Amino acid sequence: MKQLIMLMTMLSLFSVNTYAQEKKNKRGEKGKGFKMLQELNLSKEQIAKLKEFQQAFREKRKQMKGMSNPKDDRKKMEQLFLDNKSDNELKALHHKIQDENNRQANLRLEKMIFMKNLLNAKQRKLYLQSQGQRKPKRNRDQRSRQ
Repeated sequence: MKQLIMLMTMLSLFSVNTYAQEKKNKRGEKGKGFKMLQELNLSKEQIAKLKEFQQAFREKRKQMKGMSNPKDDRKKMEQLFLDNKSDNELKALHHKIQDENNRQANLRLEKMIFMKNLLNAKQRKLYLQSQGQRKPKRNRDQRSRQ
């Protein structure tokens, strides 16, 4: 009986340790950017420029977050449609959604241009390879609407 209790205790400790290790590894996945920076072998000057850009980029994204919520806009568009609202109201909301999408696209372009100018040819190739290994984005058609 004592051996059984001891065995169960050891198994439970092992499973807790394994769970903790998995959780740690998952948290480490968020730090892939640091690993990528090491692989790119950036100079100190490049790192300083990148940090400065990242800070400014974060600020721009924070400002944009408060502007519009795409899910809310889609729901509002559906509601306008269901409520048989005027064409002008639908068009106005559509333009608002398009403007937001354009702002997001412009931010992505700004980041791409910055990275192109920051990195040398070899680093750009490595950067693109690392970006291709990231998780693919969800396809909008596969998204379930609720």
